[in-house]
Order: sequence, then C-alpha cells, then structure tokens
Amino acid sequence: MGKIAIVTDSSACVPKELAKKYDIHIVPILLNLDQQTFRDEVDITTTEVYRLLQKNKHLPTTSAPSVGDFLRVYAKLSEEVESIVSIHLPEELSAIYSTAVAATRLIDGARIEVVDSRTAAMGQGFVVLEAARAAAAGADIEGVLRRIKEIVPRINLFAVIDTFKYLQRSGRVPVIAALMGSLL
Repeated sequence: MGKIAIVTDSSACVPKELAKKYDIHIVPILLNLDQQTFRDEVDITTTEVYRLLQKNKHLPTTSAPSVGDFLRVYAKLSEEVESIVSIHLPEELSAIYSTAVAATRLIDGARIEVVDSRTAAMGQGFVVLEAARAAAAGADIEGVLRRIKEIVPRINLFAVIDTFKYLQRSGRVPVIAALMGSLL
C-alpha cells in the first residue's frame, strides 16, 4: 500500500479513456427525468440526455450521489491504498462536496481528503487530471494537494451556447435575458 487514489464525480466530464489511463474513480451524479432516475454515464449517456432534451418539454434535474455511493467507492479503495483525494464541484453549486465529506466520516482506513475544485465541468476535470498525473508520477498526498492548490487559480471556465432555450426553461435565465441573448 502506498498508492493514492483519485476520485471525482461525473460532472467533471473526464473522458473514459483518461479515467482509465490514470485510474480515476468516477462516482456518477444522478439525472432525474420523467419520474426516472439515471446514473450519469452508467444508465444514460450524454448523447442520450441531449436527445431527450430536444423531445421532452420537461428539463431533467440532477442530484448528488448518495453518501452510500461515496461510501462504497471509499471502502473499496481504502482496502487498496493509503490515501484518497476526492475532487468535486464547489459546495455553492452542488451538494456533492458535502455528501462526499459526510461519507468520509463513516469510514476508517485510508486518509481521505475531499477537495473543492472551485470550478465545474471540464474545469473540474482538469484539476482531477492534474491530481492524477501527480499521483502517477509518485507524489505523496501532500504533493498531490499542493499541485491542486497550484492549478486551481489558473483555471478559467468559459462557455459558448447555441441557444438560451434550455437556460430559460430551467429558470436560470429570465425570459427577457434569454430573448436579448438570442438576438446577439
């Protein structure tokens, strides 16, 4: 034992090939649509979600993985490694961070550090990848955490959208702002 495991959630958008290459463990977020719950990238793919968005008048909602979901991952990894670094969305954006923290209080064994990525989507994914690269290069847990602290302030996330339709339907953008944005 001496290895560090890297854990994140599926909102980090880490491609499967890179997750496999760097042995990143991904806990799926939950997508709720039409009274059904899907585990992101397990029960439903991103492509399928977009297809459903186009033909469904109700928008999906998301929810954090349960404490039990994190507990299962942490328990398995605790038998294999000394340390776990679990990197997630900021607490201000999701309950994922606090759920991961709650799971750490229920498990003994490996040292588990839950880290707020201070970003979202692939911005979070870049933090995860840097942590995984540091661990793969032989850094100890302090070195991995130091690398995360170095990289987080350097990540800026920008998004370009084709339509304001879904943001407006979700209630995140007022109708007038969506109308003005679509005129640009």
